[in-house]
Amino acid sequence: MLSFFEDRLMSNITSMDSRQLSALSLAASFRIANSISPLSSHSDAQLSLPNIRRSWSMINDDSSDFFSFRALLDDILRTLPEEPDNWDWANILNDHAISANAYAVRCMLTGDPKEAVWALRRAYEAADQIAIKLMNIDTNQAGAEQLLLESSYVQQELGRQERDVILLRSGTRAFIDRRSNDSMDEECLVIVVASP
Repeated sequence: MLSFFEDRLMSNITSMDSRQLSALSLAASFRIANSISPLSSHSDAQLSLPNIRRSWSMINDDSSDFFSFRALLDDILRTLPEEPDNWDWANILNDHAISANAYAVRCMLTGDPKEAVWALRRAYEAADQIAIKLMNIDTNQAGAEQLLLESSYVQQELGRQERDVILLRSGTRAFIDRRSNDSMDEECLVIVVASP
């Protein structure tokens, strides 16, 4: 069974360059965003996708500079949902996807692997939230944390993170391009479900 360990993840990605770290983070962000529509009929269900796509384009464009990424980060942060008293699933998952996207852009700006770790934590937490909703888990009950960790939603996300680290550590541009294309179709959900 896979678990999320920040220290181990950090040691596995420390040697990655900013483009690899950003690609790793963006793949996670896409997976979160692609899980929103099946869980919500909210009109802003895909609020995060345009900037995630824009981010992919920019990390694959060698002419993108610091100022371009800084402007993109500002645009991303403006799309963060406000914190109403009662968030629905689209708000929660959009917050995770947009935040992971912001961490990805910060990877390009700073090259700091901590930003990528935080993006992957957001994807892990989003999968956790999906499991809570779809499995109707009471997080206050004994053993809830273990049930969530063992859920197929969380295990699949952790498996994809591990796979992406292995692919991107190879350092080749082709793998970054492949992750860009593959992640656009992936979601945190194991199966697509309709909102109840």
